Amino acid sequence: MVLGAAHFIAIWHYAVNIPNADEWDLLQSCSKTLRLSWMLARHNEHIIFPTKALIWLLYQWNGWNLVTLQLINFLVFISILGCLVWISRRASPQLMLPIVIGFCLFLLSTLPHDNHLWGLQSSFHFFLLFYFLAIALLFIGNPTGPRFFFGALCAVLSAYSLASGAASLVVVFLAFPCYQFLRFRGLPSEKKFGFVVRSLFVVLVLGAALFFWLITYHKHPGHPNAVLPYRPLFWYFLVNLVSFGFGVESRSALLGLVCFGFVVIPMLGILCKRDSTLLLRSFPIIVASIGLLASLASITIGRAGFSSTASKWSRYGEISMMLVPLSVSAWANWLKDRPVMLKRILISAWLFCFVSFADDWGLKPYRMTRSSRIQGLDCLRSYYAGKGDGFCKSIYPQPLGNRLEVARALQLSFLSQVTTPSR
Repeated sequence: MVLGAAHFIAIWHYAVNIPNADEWDLLQSCSKTLRLSWMLARHNEHIIFPTKALIWLLYQWNGWNLVTLQLINFLVFISILGCLVWISRRASPQLMLPIVIGFCLFLLSTLPHDNHLWGLQSSFHFFLLFYFLAIALLFIGNPTGPRFFFGALCAVLSAYSLASGAASLVVVFLAFPCYQFLRFRGLPSEKKFGFVVRSLFVVLVLGAALFFWLITYHKHPGHPNAVLPYRPLFWYFLVNLVSFGFGVESRSALLGLVCFGFVVIPMLGILCKRDSTLLLRSFPIIVASIGLLASLASITIGRAGFSSTASKWSRYGEISMMLVPLSVSAWANWLKDRPVMLKRILISAWLFCFVSFADDWGLKPYRMTRSSRIQGLDCLRSYYAGKGDGFCKSIYPQPLGNRLEVARALQLSFLSQVTTPSR
């Protein structure tokens, strides 16, 4: 609680009310009225439905104040951690709460700083929040109609929050019938028909959502060609994405394979045990982990062509970080009958994270981000005073041009700062 509150205060202190990068592009199509076509329109290769909904609501409330947006984003992030702890505890009840929290503490580091000080990156937060809610509703608890309805809705929203969420939705689409088949065998005969009807409803909703997502997909013309799994670069990039979530910021195939193995080995161990009770209890963490790996694989396909350095971009660390507590839960389930070995593995994993995250608690990334945004505000003051050309490279790589006039027409809240000193 204390660490989360301190991080929230830091974001509040360093946030600056000014659009950044892609947020300027979003302005071009923004309007004072809410349009479904705008909500579902692609931003690059993404559909960011919840993010656009939040932006529009904030526009109505306070003229789209970016500081408010970033603070709300962090509260959403905290909600993700709450869901993650709950799923881990339900799937691994023998794993004590302090152990789960002990590993989740690393998720409060500044490693994913991009997503905390950039309002548009709420798309990452919403993807993870809705994905974990879908896991909790579809794979944990009694199979009731309301749970299935809201679970399917959350699964769809996860894919309609971030492009890589579509890969996670595919995993849920394939895993849900398998899980329901395992549960079906243990149901009394009088409940089986309703169970099947509700399950088919979920499958149809997920299938329809995936179909619409795929037929409206288009590759960004400025992005490189896809890097597919038959190329060594794919695997090098993917394991480095995974290791980044464990705090490893240097590119290393060896460390990447170690972290990748830490995620995959306990899931394989559970599957090889052929224990249906253990498998049913572990299903939520297995599906959640495979879904996140699928999301990272889709990022690899789309981004590895830029450079292998993209595997250590701050924004992607948020996704791979979630694998840390999920993997701990998987190890706890697999080795529940071997407590000594489990204790050694968990202590080793925690110490590994403690060392690897050691340099991810400072506020230097936030200070640097604030500095660049303040430079952007100074540039905008010059433009609106008739002294500048609108080329504010610290907040957009090209002259902003018409975007600044669109902002003025929309009367966005940041305009009140262009004639007053920055805070």
